[in-house]
Amino acid sequence: MVNKITTNIDLHNFEVKDKADEDAALFEMLAQIKMWLSEKGINKNKVYSILLNKLIYYSARELALVNPAFKISGGWYRYGPCFEAMREREMSEETIEISDTKNKTVVEEIIKVCEEEVPIYLKTIEKGIRTENRYFYDYLMHIYTSPKRMVYPELANFYPAKHKLSKEVLDVAYDSKSNTHALTRMVIKFNSEITKSKYVSFVGIDYSTICKVHDFTLALEETLVQSKELESQGKVNLELMSTSQHMAHVFDEIPLGSFAYKNYYSTYVDVSPEEESMKKEGFLGQAQRYLTRTESNTLQMLSTLQHV
Repeated sequence: MVNKITTNIDLHNFEVKDKADEDAALFEMLAQIKMWLSEKGINKNKVYSILLNKLIYYSARELALVNPAFKISGGWYRYGPCFEAMREREMSEETIEISDTKNKTVVEEIIKVCEEEVPIYLKTIEKGIRTENRYFYDYLMHIYTSPKRMVYPELANFYPAKHKLSKEVLDVAYDSKSNTHALTRMVIKFNSEITKSKYVSFVGIDYSTICKVHDFTLALEETLVQSKELESQGKVNLELMSTSQHMAHVFDEIPLGSFAYKNYYSTYVDVSPEEESMKKEGFLGQAQRYLTRTESNTLQMLSTLQHV
C-alpha cells in the first residue's frame, strides 16, 4: 500500500470491483480513522498496525451491512482479524503514515468501531501489558473473547487457548518467579481445543497435524519444566535453559504459524475470486511448511532432553 491524497469517496455507495478500488477504499478508511483520532486528540504515534488491522476489519464489516458492494480482502490470521494489505505487518510496532482525505466527516460505521475499540486498546498501552513486546495481551484477549468481535464461533475457543499458552510459555521461560502448574493446565487446554470437531472441520486440520503439534507442545512443556526444576535446585543447565527460551519463541512463530495459515485459509475473502483461490492455495502451502519445521524443532528439544 502506498498512501496518497484520497478523492471524495463515498464509502456508503462505493463499489469495490478490483484491487485499485480496494486500495482507494483503504486509503479513504485509513484517512477517516486518522481524522477521528485527530478530532479526539489521540496521539497517532500510539496507534500501531495491531489496532489499524482491527479498525479496518470491523469497519469494513459494518460498511458492508449498508453497502453490499463494499469489500476489503482479509480474514483471521495470527492475532485475529486483519486486512490482507497489512497482514505481514500485523503485529508491527511501527506507526503507519496516513494521508489526508478530502472528505470533511467520518462515516458513522468508522466512528462506531473507533469509539468501541480505541479506548480498550489505549488502556492496554497505558498498562504496558505485553509479552516480550510481541503483542498486546489484554487487548487481543478482548478481541478473542468478546461475542461482538469473535465473528467465527468455530474459532472462539482456539484463539484464547493459544493466546494464554503463548504468554505462559514465555513467562515460564524468562520469569524466575513463575511456576509450571499453570503451564501444564494450559498445554492440556490448548491440545484439547485443537482436537475438537467444530474447529477441526472448520479449518480442515487432519489427525497427523494434530499429533505433530501435540508432540511439540508436550516436548516444550517437558523442556520448560526440567529447566525450571534444575534452576530451583541451583543446578542451572545453560543448554536446556537456552533451548527452552528459544523454543518459547518458536512456539509462537512456527506451530502457531501453521494454525494461523489454516485459520486464514478458512476465513479469507478477497475482492478478486481468482486471486482468492490462488492465495488460499499459497496459505495451505505455508501451513505445511510450518508444520515440517514444527517436527524438526520437536526433535531438537527431545535431543536436548536426552542429554540432561
